[in-house]
Amino acid sequence: MKQQNTLETVANSPLGYELRKSIAARYLTGSGIEIGALNSPLEIPNNVTVRYLDRMPINQLRQHYPELSQCDLVEIDIVDDGETLATVASNTVDFIIANHMIEHCQNPILTIKNWLRTIKLGGILYMAVPDKRYTFDIDRPVTDLEHLIRDYTEGPKWSRNAHFEEWARIIDKVQEHEVTARAQFIAEINYSIHFHVWTQVEFVELLLYCRNNLSLPIEIELLQKDGVEFICVLRKTSEELACVNSLIAQKLESNQPSALKQEHLPSPLHPQQMNQLQSQLQSTQTKLQEAESLIAAMETSKFWKLRKKWFKLKKLIGLKEQDVEL
Repeated sequence: MKQQNTLETVANSPLGYELRKSIAARYLTGSGIEIGALNSPLEIPNNVTVRYLDRMPINQLRQHYPELSQCDLVEIDIVDDGETLATVASNTVDFIIANHMIEHCQNPILTIKNWLRTIKLGGILYMAVPDKRYTFDIDRPVTDLEHLIRDYTEGPKWSRNAHFEEWARIIDKVQEHEVTARAQFIAEINYSIHFHVWTQVEFVELLLYCRNNLSLPIEIELLQKDGVEFICVLRKTSEELACVNSLIAQKLESNQPSALKQEHLPSPLHPQQMNQLQSQLQSTQTKLQEAESLIAAMETSKFWKLRKKWFKLKKLIGLKEQDVEL
């Protein structure tokens, strides 16, 4: 199988290795979990602790991935489904590392939601995502947002067979009359294929949908192109701030000219379209920062504190709204 090509390209590239390492040093603190590290664990700072999680013990991983038989694999600390993290308690880790993992997930939106559940407020989700244009996925169509939303709302069963058939046809390159049998085989052994593929633009679209439409508590701290992949760092925010962000984004969307309300931008983007997108993102980020500052100032103001005490006092002595106004 060809899956190892992408990992080896990144791991053996001095530039890619150093960039991953420097970003980790900038954002990772405390203790966390890396999912599916196999033979390419992220190098973390000396004062950071990481536990390794995978879906099966190391001896079974070697059997499942014969192409890794000669590679050194990390020792597994937690055996669990990396898409659900069912054995990891909520709000208990400072970070989750998921390099070349999200494309293996059948329900990416639900997976991101599950990862965020385990991360503490202010914690980090660190992802390296392969750009399909520079990997063995180059001939596969980009997974569009409607597909991902349907996987989330209906469950991924409806598209599972089609993914395995696409893999057999385009990646394994079997003859057309062998596609069905090959797809059934890799489905039966539960081989971890790339169910979904993206370029950087479509992945940003997914993240913005998660934040703006689903109110997932995330801020995009960094999105950095790195050879065959791009590195994405998300910070977990409060649920209250997530709701504010969602409301602001929806308001901005309703005020946009119709020309900018397209559900999808064409791929690849022309320079003018990319500039429009970057301008929109910068404007949205500025407005979100202004909103955060206003909320912080309001919550720390003397008037706000007095008002909260006044409402408690009115409730205590039984005054109604029409009796006295502040």
